[in-house]
Amino acid sequence: MRVILRHDDSGVSEVIGTILILAMTVVLFASIIIWVTSIPTPVAGTRLEIDAAFSPIYDGAGNEAGANITLRHQGGESLPFGSTNVKFAYGFTMAVCLKYSIIFGIALR
Repeated sequence: MRVILRHDDSGVSEVIGTILILAMTVVLFASIIIWVTSIPTPVAGTRLEIDAAFSPIYDGAGNEAGANITLRHQGGESLPFGSTNVKFAYGFTMAVCLKYSIIFGIALR
């Protein structure tokens, strides 16, 4: 039995073109995946809902002697005792800033 082989290169360029397009797609997709995975994830913050009340304290002459600030935790994540800090600023600048630690509902300065 005799085998006759034809020497026809007409389909080779289509196959090579398809393989090249497939290779370019794979390389592009891999580089996009590497770029996306290199983006840092955002830092998760504590989300909570607080109700605040401010009532000034007056002395006998009618001058402001201080203030009572009440913060109530209405919902969201729980605040750990001893490591929760509440900062208050007086005026439009944060230069005068008092730092309080909340321990079992008692404000410590």
